[in-house]
Amino acid sequence: MEHENGHRKILSFHGSGTVFPGYHEQDYKIESTLITVTLSDMEVLEFTKAEFRRMFQQNPQLSAQVIDWFSKDVNLLIYETAHQEYNNSFIKLCNLLYLLLVNETGKQNHLNCITQDAIADILGISRVNLTRGLARLRKENIIITKRKQIEVIDPSALEKYCSLETL
Repeated sequence: MEHENGHRKILSFHGSGTVFPGYHEQDYKIESTLITVTLSDMEVLEFTKAEFRRMFQQNPQLSAQVIDWFSKDVNLLIYETAHQEYNNSFIKLCNLLYLLLVNETGKQNHLNCITQDAIADILGISRVNLTRGLARLRKENIIITKRKQIEVIDPSALEKYCSLETL
């Protein structure tokens, strides 16, 4: 999301089957003031609120998917607000790498197509602090970095730097 002052923060990732920004009956001003961008090419479908309401009411699987997404989103916001906010940038980095690693798409220990700018935006930290954290993880032989790729070569060592709420 991009703030009017130019700052960026990545709040969540969405892939195939994602319903974003979700469905609700209210009109929240904040939703019309933020810009949502993709990190990679995507194929998307757009519906009017009335069209989506009809699909939501007629399709229990879609309704369950929307509720599940809201649940994940609320838990992510709670995690960010009540926990990540108080961690230093190195722990934030380790937590993020761990969460991406255990996600379905990261099972091979490779985190592909993610730039350092994107990681800094996700974490809300400076590139300088991010670079220091990545250098430390490389020096300790926990990761190998290549262009737009991070390979976790020692997941158990990475876990030791993660906060308990992340594991």
